[in-house]
Amino acid sequence: MSFRFHRSIPNLSIFHNTRSPHSERILHLLRSSLSNPYVPRAVAAARAEAEKSGILTGQKISKRPLEFNLDVSTSPPTPDQYTTMLDYLRAQSLSPSLSSPPTISRFLVKHSESVGGVEELSKLASKKPESVRWPVVVHWDDGLVAIEKDEEVHHILEVIYETANGGKGQQQDWLLRQLDRQLVLNLLWCDAGVPLQGLMGWAKPDAINAMQTSVSDLKSLSVLRVSASNPPSVMLTTAYRDSLRIALRGGGDHRSFGLPVPPRGPAQMSVEQLDKKALEHWETILHYMVDTNSSAQRPGGGALHLLVAGGWLEEGKGGGGHEITSTGFQFLLQSPRAQLWDILLQYLHMSDARRMDIAEVLSFLFMLSLMKLGQEYSCDNLSPTQNAMMTDLKDYGIVYLTHNSNKSFYPTRLATTLTSSLPPLPPSISSTGTDPSDRGFIILETNYRLYAYTDNPLQTSVLNLFVALRSRFPNLVVGHITRESVKRALVKGISAEQIISYLETHAHPQMLQDQIRLWEMEQNRVQEAEGYLYTEFGSQADYDLVLRYAKEMNLVLYESARDRQFFAKADGHALIRQYIERRGG
Repeated sequence: MSFRFHRSIPNLSIFHNTRSPHSERILHLLRSSLSNPYVPRAVAAARAEAEKSGILTGQKISKRPLEFNLDVSTSPPTPDQYTTMLDYLRAQSLSPSLSSPPTISRFLVKHSESVGGVEELSKLASKKPESVRWPVVVHWDDGLVAIEKDEEVHHILEVIYETANGGKGQQQDWLLRQLDRQLVLNLLWCDAGVPLQGLMGWAKPDAINAMQTSVSDLKSLSVLRVSASNPPSVMLTTAYRDSLRIALRGGGDHRSFGLPVPPRGPAQMSVEQLDKKALEHWETILHYMVDTNSSAQRPGGGALHLLVAGGWLEEGKGGGGHEITSTGFQFLLQSPRAQLWDILLQYLHMSDARRMDIAEVLSFLFMLSLMKLGQEYSCDNLSPTQNAMMTDLKDYGIVYLTHNSNKSFYPTRLATTLTSSLPPLPPSISSTGTDPSDRGFIILETNYRLYAYTDNPLQTSVLNLFVALRSRFPNLVVGHITRESVKRALVKGISAEQIISYLETHAHPQMLQDQIRLWEMEQNRVQEAEGYLYTEFGSQADYDLVLRYAKEMNLVLYESARDRQFFAKADGHALIRQYIERRGG
C-alpha cells in the first residue's frame, strides 16, 4: 500500500553570478537535469554495486529528466527573499547535514565584512558580489536552500526526483510485492545466508529477471545484503532480521504492541463505554462541520485547527466562527473509514510543520491499530512525541485517556480497526447517509418538496445545508429545495454536482438536475477578484513571455490574446514585476 500526494511542478530559483565559474557549473547542472535523464548519485552508486555483484546483469533502470520551473536571476536576492531563505535555513537546521547555524554568515565568504541585517546583505551582494557566496539555489515549494555547496544542490534535485517517483511511498509498493515477501520469509531464519547462485535457482527460468529485480529492490531498502565473499551469499540485514523476528514473536523490550496495564480489579472502561466516548468525539466534529453557527459543542482546539488546515472549514466572513467548504461537504459524504484516514493523513502533513518525528507518529498509529479493544495500556513506554499525540488523538475519539494523571489510555474502535476491514464505528453511529442501508431514505417530488425518512440529526443537518426545512417529526423531515436554499449552499462553496450526487445516492432527482445547475450558473455568473491588469506590451513576443511565466506561477485570472492583456492575482504582482525587470522591461 502506498500514499501518493499529487503536487504541482516544483519552482526553483538560482541567484547566479555570471563571473563565478562555480555558479556557472551549478547552473549547467540544473539545466542539464531538465534536459537529460537524471539519476541521483546514491541510486547510481547502488546500481553500479549491484551490477558488480552480478545481481542486475542485463536489467535497465528507468531514466528521465526532472521536471521543475527554473528561474535564473542575475540580480542578488532582495531583503524579503533573504528573510524567507533564513526561515528555510532555520527549518533545515534540524538536519545533521547542516554544520553551521542558520545566520546571515551562511551567505558570506570567510573574512568578508560583517553585516547587520538582510538590508545590508542585499546591498553588499549588489556592490561587492565577491563578498557573498554564489550561487544560491532555492526550492520554494519545499523550503530548501543550497548555498554554494554541490551536495546541497544535489539534495534539492534528489528531493524533486523522489517526489516525482513516489519517494518512500513507492518503496512501500516494493515491500508488499508477493515475491519480496517470499524472499524475506525464506531468508528470515537463515543466519549464514544463501549463496546468490542458489537463490537464483529458486526461480523458474522465466522468472529469473523478476528475482533479480526483487533482490535489487530489497537491497536498496537495506532489507537484505549481498556478502563480499566468493561465491557471494544473500542474507537479511541484521537489524531488519532481528526486529522482524522479535515482532513475529511479540517479544522484545520495545513493546511494539503496547504495554498492557496489569489487571487491578474491574476494568475502568468497557467496550460499550469506549464506543460511546469515540462516538461523542466523532459526532462533535461532524456536527460542528455541518452546523458551525449553532450552539453545538465545538471540537477541541487541535481538531478545529486540523479541520481548517485540511480545507474542510474556513474562517467565517467578518472573523466570526467557521463555515464549511466544498471540500468539507465532500468529506461528509464519505464513509467513516475514509473520513478517518483523511484526518490522519492531514495530521501527518501537520506533524512535519510541528517538528514532530514523522517516523514516531506513524509507528504509534500502527501500534494503536494492533492493540486490543477494551485493554488498558500504559504511557510509560511512549516517546515525548507519542505522548504529545495523545491529546490530539483524544479529540478525534481515537484514544480515551484515563483520569489517573494520564498515565494510561484505552484505544477505541477507531484505532483498533485502522488497518482492518471491520467498521471503525459501532452500527449506531450517526452517519451522514453513506451506509448502504441509508440509500433511498429521501423522496423528492417534481415540485421540489423533499421527504427524508430519518431520525438521524447528522443527516438532517446535512440536508439543511441545501434544503429549506419546514417540518420535523420523530422519523420524518419535510422541506423544499428552493433557489434561496441552493444559493445558500453555493455561497459556502458546495457545488451543484455535489448536491446532485448526494440526491442521486438517496433519491431519483433527474427532474431537478437542470434547475440546480441553472442556479449554480446564476451564482457563478460574476466573480470578484483583486489583481492587476497588464497591458501595453511592446510586442507579441513580450506578451507571450510574461503571460507564460504568470501561468507557470498560477497567477492568471483572465487573458485576452487579441488585446495583448491579462489580469493576474494581486499577491503575484511583485513576482511578475521582478520578472519583467530582470528581462529589461
